[in-house]
Amino acid sequence: MPVATTRMPGDRTVVSPEILENAGKDIDEYLTSDRRYPELADQIGVFSHANVGLSGVNDFDYPELSSISDGLANIQLISTVKHVPLPSELVEQFSYMQCNCQMGLFPEIRRAWLSIDSDIFVWNYEDGSDLAYFDGLSETILSAGLVKPKPGIFQEHIKFLLCLTTPVDVVLLGVSFSDRNADAGPEDDYQEMHLLPEPLFTLQTDNVYMSGITGTLNGRIFLCGRDGCVYEMDYQGTGNWFGKKCKKVNHSASSLSFLVPSFLSFSFSGEDPVVQLAVDNTRNILYCRTERGSIQVFDLGKDGTKTSYVTCCYEESIVNKAASMLRSIDRTRLKPIVHIAPIPTNESQLVHLVAITQSGVRLYFMTTTPERFQDRPSKLSLTHVRMPPGCAPSARPERPFMVHAAYYRQGIVLLCSSPNEENDVLWSISPDIFPFQKTLQESSVNIPLEGRTWALHEVPESTYPVLPSPVPAMWPDPPAVVTQHALPSRKFVVLSAQGSYLFNTIRPFEQLKQLLLANNGPDSEAVQGFFRLLQVDHACATALVLACSTTDLEIADWATQAFFRYGSATVSYPVMTLESPGDMRGQGGQHMRRPYPSQGHETGISPDMSYIPPTPALGGSHGGSYLATPAVRQHAGSVQNPPLQSTPYPSAVGSSVVQAETLKSGRLAGLYLYLSRILGPLWDKRLVTQEYRVLPEPPNNWIYSRLTSEQIGWFVEQLQNLEKWLDTNMTHFAGVRSPLGSHIQRRPGTPLQTSQLGPGNSEADTVNSLRHLIRRSREVLSLWQILDDNEFHLVVERLSQESRDRLSFLKFRDFVIAGNVACNQLIASLMTCFLDDNATTDTISNQLRDLCPTIYTTDDAVCTKANELLDTAKKATDKYEKERTLQEATRLYRQVADQIDLPYICGQYEEFWLKNWYLLKEKGPKKNVE
Repeated sequence: MPVATTRMPGDRTVVSPEILENAGKDIDEYLTSDRRYPELADQIGVFSHANVGLSGVNDFDYPELSSISDGLANIQLISTVKHVPLPSELVEQFSYMQCNCQMGLFPEIRRAWLSIDSDIFVWNYEDGSDLAYFDGLSETILSAGLVKPKPGIFQEHIKFLLCLTTPVDVVLLGVSFSDRNADAGPEDDYQEMHLLPEPLFTLQTDNVYMSGITGTLNGRIFLCGRDGCVYEMDYQGTGNWFGKKCKKVNHSASSLSFLVPSFLSFSFSGEDPVVQLAVDNTRNILYCRTERGSIQVFDLGKDGTKTSYVTCCYEESIVNKAASMLRSIDRTRLKPIVHIAPIPTNESQLVHLVAITQSGVRLYFMTTTPERFQDRPSKLSLTHVRMPPGCAPSARPERPFMVHAAYYRQGIVLLCSSPNEENDVLWSISPDIFPFQKTLQESSVNIPLEGRTWALHEVPESTYPVLPSPVPAMWPDPPAVVTQHALPSRKFVVLSAQGSYLFNTIRPFEQLKQLLLANNGPDSEAVQGFFRLLQVDHACATALVLACSTTDLEIADWATQAFFRYGSATVSYPVMTLESPGDMRGQGGQHMRRPYPSQGHETGISPDMSYIPPTPALGGSHGGSYLATPAVRQHAGSVQNPPLQSTPYPSAVGSSVVQAETLKSGRLAGLYLYLSRILGPLWDKRLVTQEYRVLPEPPNNWIYSRLTSEQIGWFVEQLQNLEKWLDTNMTHFAGVRSPLGSHIQRRPGTPLQTSQLGPGNSEADTVNSLRHLIRRSREVLSLWQILDDNEFHLVVERLSQESRDRLSFLKFRDFVIAGNVACNQLIASLMTCFLDDNATTDTISNQLRDLCPTIYTTDDAVCTKANELLDTAKKATDKYEKERTLQEATRLYRQVADQIDLPYICGQYEEFWLKNWYLLKEKGPKKNVE
């Protein structure tokens, strides 16, 4: 169906409402599809706290990319950015060391630290600059930690606290930074560091060595005691009758244990020193790992201000439980535990903790039951064992061993393995290249390092501007393929005595770029294999990230060629409704688990291009022993997508009901996916927020924009680039028929959508409808940016109460699909602000015409100018100037007579002449007036 448009006066192109509505429904569908990724608990099969699952022992758990395509054998998964040696001044200090040396990382401020005896040095690990030191202690430094200060206690310039422990005391130092330039980004927040010369607080340790420090987001400080106890350094702004300003609390004994002599607490501890503390700030849970591998759980309370001991799992009991249920596993690989990492709610609702052993085995734990995952922690239960790479029957012989340092967050695992005493090997394990899989599939790579690793950590993200979340609240974060266009690569730093190593993950579009460069274009087995690996729809969306880029035109052209060359394959999309996790779990009991996309998408590229991962033998993946099934290749025409059926297990992401299935070309699906990923953070979100204030007169609710001007600018730029790309490449879509026809089913009671039309509909028509949606979205955002730049809350304040109430509930989708009235009201209110300030509207009117030509037309601009002239005439004191201005306003009104509110304008004229008649009557001669 060709896109129906009509031309109206003032150069306004009006798109049929049905066109925008149908395109909007398609965006809804693809957003729903893009949010159907499984969370970690689904992938490892966490359905019961009584059973222990096993994975990592089959070939499909760590697929060899070369089995999909030989060209993918050398695809990069992680890159070494640079190696930065230690500052030369520090190297000299080693010659003065007498008894102790420690190293570590403060990734929050991009600093590394080195303590030599009683002195500590801090420097920027990215370039070795800004070396600072503190030599005010007389005792040997045992550990150092950077923590957030409690709010309201210190002056604003103190951004962090540096906590140092010695054999006799714990010291808190204030950390501040030089003011950054106004045009600097977030990465410049911590350019020049300053340590306050005098400690803010000092606390006696009572001869308990504190070997580790961690802090919470609300400023609490916890310490690892070598006596086996967990301590807290509790400080306050002022003293009180019942305690000092700073005190030490032993949470392993009782809330009043600071009164108990230290030699007694030591004797009760069993001499199992605490070596690591880890805080889950999303659930307010503190985990503790001891030297012997025990894991303790402390509940910090729902608001994070309390502390209560929950339970302890001893290493031997963990090994026994795993070995009793997974008899094929080697017990020796399950210990010792060398690292623990909380799994926050934005990764999984059901899985709460992962522990990593010396052999690289991951042990996953829950602190609640799956049915009551929102309760406070009550246990620590082993639920899944994930073996490292190298344990599958056909795997390469190399595998991690002698792991002494590890890191885990959001799916990525880093392991520092020691093949010899001098150097380490860094193992990186990631699921990013296998998104939307029902079971956990990962790729691995190892990189040799010079020297032994002291510490490794992820560098916190600093996106600018920070974008809203693309998924609803309480949902796990999406995979990298969904956010690759918006979020930077994840960065990691590894610190050794030879300096710091900086690493980046390689996002999917960067991998495609590498393949295009390596093969001098898209015509290669490697690029073709990439489209098979990522699935054609996601690969096409990935290609658009490069194709719409303006930085490298040759790469953009190659990506465009790949998009059309390999995007003709068909993919199926279920039409479904999706429930939120809150709706699904709020009613109690078991709920239906939403289905996930089939791994065996029909590709239609060539008979050997369907990579079908083997399935585990019955009783595998989530419990008992494993049997490896050899990989099976089938012809694309014979690939059968297994039916998407619901199974009675809970899911943290949502549940859905499959109602119909549509077939689309990969390029059309990829185009919709890419646009839905750009608009995802906005599409189904409200654009304003309210702040209630006590004011002398209404309105008492101030309405603000949720988006900053910088955020809006990012969205506008993305839409502009996609719109330009479509304008350039529309001829490639012309005449290409969508592979729909008899395959399409329609949901009962719903209108026939553009994407569901039969053979008479071409992709060009569908894409043209999408262009109108893109243009409309861009113009709405441009209007919003103009409003934001002109004090949004003051513009909204001039709206009627009814309009204000309606504005508070409108979502971005509403503005795009049917938001003409709301947009026109906002523009009228904006113009009123200018007129009330006696300012000309010419500049803002031209800006609106340039950026929002279909929302604010030429006729609108003429009408605005006429209104301004009429307002000027009302205020003019000179008779001839008044008449001239009024005549000009009348001339402009006549140009747009069929577009204006004629009764209102006539009323304005009547008020104008009546006002002038009264003035003449009061000031002029009586005979002239009469």
